[in-house]
Amino acid sequence: MHTVTNAAFILLGTFVIYLALVHAAQLRPQLVKTEFTTTWQWLINLTRFFFAAYWAAFALVVIGEIRYLNTITSFVFAVGGIFVFFTVRAAVKITDSLLAELSNLKNLDAALKKSVSLLKAVIESTADGILVVDQSGKIVHSNEKFTQMWNLPESIMTAGEDAKAIAFVLEQLKSPEKFLKKVGELYEQPHETSYDTIEFKDGKLFERFSQPQMLGDACVGRVWSFRDVTERNNLETERRKLLEQEKAARTDAENAAKARDDLVAIVSHDLKNPLTSILAGIDLIRTGDRWDPRDKRILELV
Repeated sequence: MHTVTNAAFILLGTFVIYLALVHAAQLRPQLVKTEFTTTWQWLINLTRFFFAAYWAAFALVVIGEIRYLNTITSFVFAVGGIFVFFTVRAAVKITDSLLAELSNLKNLDAALKKSVSLLKAVIESTADGILVVDQSGKIVHSNEKFTQMWNLPESIMTAGEDAKAIAFVLEQLKSPEKFLKKVGELYEQPHETSYDTIEFKDGKLFERFSQPQMLGDACVGRVWSFRDVTERNNLETERRKLLEQEKAARTDAENAAKARDDLVAIVSHDLKNPLTSILAGIDLIRTGDRWDPRDKRILELV
């Protein structure tokens, strides 16, 4: 009777450990190539060891090799098996939860990488040169257009120091002091925005726009945007010249028309005075009595 009871308790422990193994094996496909693979394999191997030990103890009790095993000891076997089961079950739940969290983190990481990739593509495709500098003066990001516009060597961009980049470009500017003064003012007032133009010695003209980089309510850096407006400025200058030339031509034409009208008025006046005298004389002669009718006819025609 004791043998049957002992065997039953040990069989119970063996069965629940088997259930633990089946339960744990359900997570195996999800654990492939994850951070939990090694740890989980160790747990499964340990559970298998307990299962084998319990099965061996059960077999030895059944065949009578273990004869002196009291009920309390066999009961402990059953409780131990149940403990192993619930331990593995808890581990399965925890691991399942961690896997779900890990999956969410991976999805978030993929979404973040996609957003960063999209942002980089937008920055690289813009016509403006973009430079982002943090509060310590380190270059956080810049696009290829910025490097090309300022003819910056790769060594300076690799160093990532804003001060070195500024020192390099000063030789290209018409007013380097004005450039440095504006940069200093903006770094001293991190929340300010700014717009101005930069003239180069070779005739180029850049528009410069700057605004703070905000993270929530905190200013963590500054964004600089540069646009080459040299061609637009040249076209605007040419347009102004053409407008001035058109205005000058219109003024000359108006002056010429006025001079012509004045000349016509003067000539008309000078011609009108002698003609008036001649007509008066002819009229006086025509009304006289000493003229032959034929002569009067001639005067009438005149």
